[in-house]
Amino acid sequence: MKYVSYSQQDAQAVRALLLENRAVDLGALGTLIGDGLLMDLSNLQTISHRAVQRCGSGEDPETVELSESGAVYDALSEVPVSIRDDAGFWRWVTIAALRSFLELRQGDETKEAIGAGTNFADILAARMFLRARIARDQHPGQPPDYSLLTELGRRNHDFLQSHIVRVSTGAEMGLARAFIKSQTNQETRLEGSDIRDFVVAHVSRPKLTVATFLMNEDEADSYLSQQRSEFGD
Repeated sequence: MKYVSYSQQDAQAVRALLLENRAVDLGALGTLIGDGLLMDLSNLQTISHRAVQRCGSGEDPETVELSESGAVYDALSEVPVSIRDDAGFWRWVTIAALRSFLELRQGDETKEAIGAGTNFADILAARMFLRARIARDQHPGQPPDYSLLTELGRRNHDFLQSHIVRVSTGAEMGLARAFIKSQTNQETRLEGSDIRDFVVAHVSRPKLTVATFLMNEDEADSYLSQQRSEFGD
């Protein structure tokens, strides 16, 4: 499988062109890596086009990003881990396939989302993929269900990126899903400084002595419920 890897400098150059409303020559960017046929991005371009159409019909861009994340995961789940570990791959996918949605979603705030910054997990395609992988619910004989993300809803970008995707919790599927579910419930949902304080005292710190990475989702639900009760006391 062959793909193109875009550097941080490539992304910075593209971002500058976009901010100046100038044309982007993709052929002048990146390094070709691998053997065989070049990876086909047409499915991802279709996802981007559909997302833009949905936003044009009045849907909220953040909600559209959440609901289309599963489609991005499905399109890229068979890509080898060695490729997915390359930030340049995610810059390429974002710029070459998802750029129309990126521009609509981010406006001028494109630095991290386009890959011009330093946070690999904030690149648009990567964050959509990672969020969907965490939220994915799969049962035998049934298609994968990514509805947990849309149940979470808008105005949760910081929660997902700061407290799930970019930290160890994102690798603990049971805990991550339980935490997201707790944020869909108005009785257990936390905001602002409360959620930061809760994460420090009741999610991150206990990991030093509690094997949260071994918990399944039901066990994590019970554990978080207990921690949330102690936080509220």
